[in-house]
Amino acid sequence: LSTQRKTHEPVKSSSLHSDLNVDASKTGTGGLVKNKDDDQDGVLAYLVSDEGNPGSDFLLTKSALIQSGLVFNKVVRMSANTVDAGGQVEILDNRSFHLTGLRYAGPGPAMWIAGTTFPVGLYSDTVVLASWTPGVEEEYLALPGQVTVADISWLALYCRTCAQGRVVMQVYIPETFL
Repeated sequence: LSTQRKTHEPVKSSSLHSDLNVDASKTGTGGLVKNKDDDQDGVLAYLVSDEGNPGSDFLLTKSALIQSGLVFNKVVRMSANTVDAGGQVEILDNRSFHLTGLRYAGPGPAMWIAGTTFPVGLYSDTVVLASWTPGVEEEYLALPGQVTVADISWLALYCRTCAQGRVVMQVYIPETFL
């Protein structure tokens, strides 16, 4: 899998369904395969291409994609929701992140969080990784206990006291890294 470089849009579904072998361009969902029996969408697999072998697209689950290492050691820009924030993040391994070029000049204290619930926010299943330290431009974050990168859907800087824009900046895992 080390030769794959290009990925396409994720295939979405809430569960395995016999329609997965249908041509996605004919589903009317913009390349997404949906389960007709359920209104909830979740990423089931990612369509991955090998640039060295055109036409060799294949599907990978999120777990297999992360285990392949395809998302490791790529520096990506965090999506900032304010001009007063920014930074880059790199997934180092199955449990840790390296953040660089960090800046945040917002009105309130902030914390690094990771989770699965959308929209990005502070929920009962959200993991708090560290507090924001003003002036620190580089930081290493580790997921606690048995939590791995495959277990989370996003990493974000969150301001609990901000009236608007509580999510200061975020990345989606693995989508931002593809």
